[in-house]
Amino acid sequence: MEDIELLFFVLMLLFVIAAFLIYLIMFIISLLDDISIAIFNRPIFVHLCLFPKEISEEEQFILRQKFASYKKLNHKQKKYFHHRLAVFNKTYQFIPRVISK
Repeated sequence: MEDIELLFFVLMLLFVIAAFLIYLIMFIISLLDDISIAIFNRPIFVHLCLFPKEISEEEQFILRQKFASYKKLNHKQKKYFHHRLAVFNKTYQFIPRVISK
């Protein structure tokens, strides 16, 4: 019985320590971001995306051909735009308008 109580105590202690470390890391990142805003007038992470989603080559081709503003984006901005577009496409159904000539 004492072994189970000791194991439970150790697991809870590890959980509390892990939660504290995560909180501490988040606090330090937030503090660095605030310092960056104060000094450079811009945040460190504007759009943090650890696992960006991708769009198809056909969609990229359409963007390159039809949208001049897309061509002006740098590689990092394009990657984030692809992610936002992929999430939008997954979330919402796109129904194109029928344009009669």
